[in-house]
Amino acid sequence: MRVKEYILVSMEPEKNTTRNTLKYLALIVFAVLVVFVVSKISQLSVPQVVIDEVSVQPEQTAFTPTDGTYCYERIQVATPEAPYSSEEHVRLTIAGDSVTGTKEGTQTGPDMTNGFWGDLVGSRDGTNIEVVYSYTVEGSEGKELELYELGEGTLTRLRYVLHEEGDTLVPDRTEAPTRLVYTLETCR
Repeated sequence: MRVKEYILVSMEPEKNTTRNTLKYLALIVFAVLVVFVVSKISQLSVPQVVIDEVSVQPEQTAFTPTDGTYCYERIQVATPEAPYSSEEHVRLTIAGDSVTGTKEGTQTGPDMTNGFWGDLVGSRDGTNIEVVYSYTVEGSEGKELELYELGEGTLTRLRYVLHEEGDTLVPDRTEAPTRLVYTLETCR
């Protein structure tokens, strides 16, 4: 029986060696896989989050017009839905709460072509302007109360449905207005 024991004892170390070798081989394969996966991950384009410094901006204040002369234009191109084109130029002089100026332009459509011109006289309350436009169109004279809002580089006319009060057309402020935006231009 001693021979058998010797054989069993001598075989056990071989089992342990083989088992250890398999463990080391498995560990090496695992390490290679980890290196492979890490290298592939680093090659992926992962978006980077960049955190900018946050700067505190002072609170923006509303546009406040200063005294001076400002010129604006509005060009409307004719379309199938609105077949009239127009080009208007407004020149406003602001002195405190007083506003004066001129407005002139041309209108063209399927049944008319004419020019118009006239004077603007009124007042300003902050960025709101209320002026009476005394105009001439096709030789006829008239007056219309017009309302505008001044903005940074813009003048917006608030166009309402009009009704007559004496010799002046005035806006019906019960309805919402159409907003016509004029852009700042160099005064000519």
